[in-house]
Amino acid sequence: MRVAAGGGEAQPLIGPDHKSNYAFVYPSFLPGARELLFSIWGKDLGLVRLDIAKLERKSIIGGSYCNAAYAKSGHFIVSARAERCEIEAIPDSIRGGESRPVPQLVQRHVFHNYRMGRGRTTGL
Repeated sequence: MRVAAGGGEAQPLIGPDHKSNYAFVYPSFLPGARELLFSIWGKDLGLVRLDIAKLERKSIIGGSYCNAAYAKSGHFIVSARAERCEIEAIPDSIRGGESRPVPQLVQRHVFHNYRMGRGRTTGL
């Protein structure tokens, strides 16, 4: 949602198309507050960054990664693929110039809440 600087009613910034995706979830600002990070749920799954000024979306990585947080190291820390029960770090390919980011294992044996798309470590 967005609101004019002078106030007023909130308006949708972007939204799912309800054909290939049905929800945009877990939004957070990337450093500099000019881009928004979020997960897409639906036929199209994955992490996306949105240039707020241009309303242009760029895919970070496809698949069932969600609930991402941006780390100072330049990685997206994600609750990775529920069936693998892991937390992974995905390099920011835009920042690093890579064409395809390669996820790196951070922690195994993670409980993943399918309904909420969130992961947490167990036994730590």
